[in-house]
Amino acid sequence: MKKKSNIILILTFIIVSIMFFVPHKEKRTFDDVNTDYTSRFKVLEFGYYEQDNIIDDKYEPIEWLVLEEKNDKVLVISKKTIISISYNDESKNITWDKSILRLYLNNIFYNTYLNGEERNMILPSTVVNSTINDFGFCNGVDTVDKIFILNTEEYKKYFNSDEERVSAGTPYGKSIGLQISSTLPIADVPIENGTFYWARNVGYHLSDIACVNWDGKVNVYGYDSKSDGMGARPCMWLKKEAMKWQKK
Repeated sequence: MKKKSNIILILTFIIVSIMFFVPHKEKRTFDDVNTDYTSRFKVLEFGYYEQDNIIDDKYEPIEWLVLEEKNDKVLVISKKTIISISYNDESKNITWDKSILRLYLNNIFYNTYLNGEERNMILPSTVVNSTINDFGFCNGVDTVDKIFILNTEEYKKYFNSDEERVSAGTPYGKSIGLQISSTLPIADVPIENGTFYWARNVGYHLSDIACVNWDGKVNVYGYDSKSDGMGARPCMWLKKEAMKWQKK
């Protein structure tokens, strides 16, 4: 019996020693989680928006991924989910052309966070919405916008994988209600900062809007258009000259 007790004591000592000496992986904080799977894209710095949640300092430059270069213009999308906003101000059947998000982007965002030289680089573009979604609903009428968001097919077209679609939020966005993901693994990388952000499509119901989930998966079912905690990644077509703002 004494021999058995000694063996148990030795095993206990070994286990405790391993627990003590083997380094533990510390939980990373909101700011240092890696959610950047987009290194293949060129990056522009263009416009300013509050991001670090230090309200007393100046706005921070907005980083944009260059999704496409075509002749004399380029298509860009914000690298992060910089805006926390509902798609609409009330829960009802809604399409892009009548949404509060479209109104915000083409008025408040355009006039407040971009200077005159930057606004001069933006090319108003025909945004195609007159398509049918996965559930047989029309996504609305075509619009002409300076700033817009992508639809689900465009998110699939321009990003090669779910991982590339993962979009980090910002401390400011989080402070005003942007929903941030829990710690869950994708390719062994904890995504504590992945966000939900809107697409331009109608979802499973006419009052739902499709989106991209925190893990980069395209969600054609979507959420209610008035849902809190959702974000937006603005897009725009720019004159090719805007490449002068490319981040070095």
